Amino acid sequence: MLLFHRPKFIALLTTGLLSWLSISNSQANVIFAEDFEQQPDWVAGYPNTNGVGLRPHANPAPPNWTVIRTDPAYAPSMGDADRHESIEIGAFADKARSGERSVVFYRDAKSEPNWKWWSDGILAKKFDQEYSEVYAEFYIKWAPNSDHPKALSKLFRILHTWGEGGEIFKGFRDGFNGPIAGWNYVHNNYGLRNTIWMRGYPPANHYYLESNPIKGLPREMLSGDMSLNFDNNINDLNQDRVTDNPNTKLVGMKSGLLIPQGGQQGMIHPREFFGDESITGWRKMAFYVKMNSAPGVADGHYEQWIDDQLVFANYQIAWVGKDADKMVGWNAVKLGGNDYIDKSLPDSLRYEDWYAMDDLVVMNAHPHTPSAPSQLSVTRQP
Repeated sequence: MLLFHRPKFIALLTTGLLSWLSISNSQANVIFAEDFEQQPDWVAGYPNTNGVGLRPHANPAPPNWTVIRTDPAYAPSMGDADRHESIEIGAFADKARSGERSVVFYRDAKSEPNWKWWSDGILAKKFDQEYSEVYAEFYIKWAPNSDHPKALSKLFRILHTWGEGGEIFKGFRDGFNGPIAGWNYVHNNYGLRNTIWMRGYPPANHYYLESNPIKGLPREMLSGDMSLNFDNNINDLNQDRVTDNPNTKLVGMKSGLLIPQGGQQGMIHPREFFGDESITGWRKMAFYVKMNSAPGVADGHYEQWIDDQLVFANYQIAWVGKDADKMVGWNAVKLGGNDYIDKSLPDSLRYEDWYAMDDLVVMNAHPHTPSAPSQLSVTRQP
């Protein structure tokens, strides 16, 4: 039996911190991997034959992927020969982490209509079976010359879907997806945010996990989303004002200092996180999700690491809500997503930047036993 010496960790025990100590190497098997080296040159769309400027037709997904979504504002398929399709795979200088090839997602900004995402570029993989737990890691690099306007971009998802074809991209309460564990790039007046979002099953009444609200979060959720900082939200994982997860690995790209020391009052600029023309590089992202044990039981997991530093963890999630008639498993991942960029940018600028992803690995369990928080003292009792 495991006992925590310090009383403040008794409450943490119920949140599942034992998951840091209980996952065996032998459990983890690769279910999908992609380094893009064997992929042909590929772009997401081609011109719509009904007229210039209309949403392009989507090309078939690249080999080993299931389906794609594309909806750029500026691209060759839209009549802008000097811009890019929303997703491209190829050998691009300085855009591959290993080998010569990677996938690159291009973000466009357009002022009208105000409600519309600009742009969409999503690469989806649906597995042939469901899993009770999934670990995924990949590397991401941002365009070093990006101006980083205020923006929200969905970058990654692990999910359950029962949709086929384009249905895989239909969310909300009448959609075909849930649960979903997602991660967003968000840059606003508070700097770069680590935005975590969660959706539940069944979506009709548990889309925002409202039938079983999550406890022990570092910040309150708003419609299933949390805008986390890179200061106390990554050091205090359950908002109890105790530093249970000190940052010892995650450093700023430019300053070389442990985040948030390279920022001002805990606010980090995207250039400190992703770099710029003077210094740039790849960030390793890793996510682990585990389904709850039964409908309405709040014992599901969601963990996130950046450069092997744990930055988010919760173990009280009812991914499948109490009113569900069955349990479901994780069976898909998505790279890329929707982009909503500062609508005040002039359309004459035809703003476009990019981020590249490489070396994706998806496994059916966590591949190693992560370290416990430094203040966590554990003894074994007979």
